Amino acid sequence: MENYKVLIYKLLDPIPQYVLGCLPALGIIGESPANRFTEKVTWLLRCLGCPFTALFYSINIGSKKESRCFYWLSSSRFVTDKGSRLRYRPFGFNACEIQNADDPDIKKCVEQCTATASVLERWSSLVSAYFIVVGMLALISKATGKVSCPDWPYIPSLFSWTIPAICRRAFSGNIVIKDPDDIFKDHYVIVRENKNRRIHKRFTVFVTAFVAMFYPLITLSLAYYAPPIGYGCR
Repeated sequence: MENYKVLIYKLLDPIPQYVLGCLPALGIIGESPANRFTEKVTWLLRCLGCPFTALFYSINIGSKKESRCFYWLSSSRFVTDKGSRLRYRPFGFNACEIQNADDPDIKKCVEQCTATASVLERWSSLVSAYFIVVGMLALISKATGKVSCPDWPYIPSLFSWTIPAICRRAFSGNIVIKDPDDIFKDHYVIVRENKNRRIHKRFTVFVTAFVAMFYPLITLSLAYYAPPIGYGCR
């Protein structure tokens, strides 16, 4: 009976706000227009395991509906202005310039695949960013010994790399809700190589990869190798 009471009290113990505040970040970085639930979960786990994937989509792809929609197309949906098929998607290191984004049929397909985030979704994004920033400040304060240590906000620090994706959702609001491959069945996106654009994109991809690889290491180092006063409180 005593064990049952202890279990009930544990379940009634509220989850810290900074933990709940990070939950919308999971939905933002793991958003996928895939039809199957397993595919959505796989994409979420991929973004958690490789922050570069989520940051690349949030930062390098851009905020326009067209670019965010085209990102989810398979390479078979892209052709060059000379009529040849692409073996890769025209993003990142292989970035190309879209030629027929203003085509009425392409625009119609894009509108079918995309939507604008609601006020509630944008607000939840900002709330999530608020709790992550506050959690990071609390972590730094605890690591420097400026405050007491009743708990240790690991989760906000580990999710602090999601801030760019959260801001993109809050201020842009363009989201992809349907799988573009299902909509673009009889349409192709025409692309053209642009060396200047490709050089710029490659530079931004390199910066994104650098941040994605080393920033999480900084947060881990801050959490594990800069303990606050009173080592046992960890």
